[in-house]
Amino acid sequence: MIEWLARFRQFDLPRFDGSCTEPWVVEVWMSAMEKLFEDLFILEREHVHLRVHCLAGDAHSWWRRMRRTPGVVALQMKWVEFCGSLYGAYFPNSVKQKLKEDLKKLQQGERSVQEYPHEFTRLLNCVPFVARDEAHKVYLYEGGLRPEILRLVQAQRLRTLDASIEQALLVEKGDVSIRE
Repeated sequence: MIEWLARFRQFDLPRFDGSCTEPWVVEVWMSAMEKLFEDLFILEREHVHLRVHCLAGDAHSWWRRMRRTPGVVALQMKWVEFCGSLYGAYFPNSVKQKLKEDLKKLQQGERSVQEYPHEFTRLLNCVPFVARDEAHKVYLYEGGLRPEILRLVQAQRLRTLDASIEQALLVEKGDVSIRE
């Protein structure tokens, strides 16, 4: 374990202090940590122990409380349990529900096609359970496009979110050149 910790600390580790109540802060931190674990080929059983070295402030206090909770063997906690507890503390169900509604209601509106997917993916990353599969992501994304873009994108019957976004960008670019 000491070898893993020494190797782990050589990197510019993302810190999470729990002071910001924005749910994407938790999501961004979790994603950055997961990427680091993948890049370093760290075994899942080591994730919790190493991750707590990146907690500071309120988040570190939360971890100390978790360790003292009767029946919780903190360092034997499974990764999924740690994630569930952290999300429960810093990303409550009421916030998830609001983001879920926001994602389902999201419309391109006056945004460019380039701006719209940023908001869409930001929301989707916070509530990934909303989209059952890739086809459902495409359905949700395309459902928010402006009608004149939607019509041309849906005609392609695309199967991935990336392909749908790319097609929408091409359609918008074509519309701009037609108007000029």
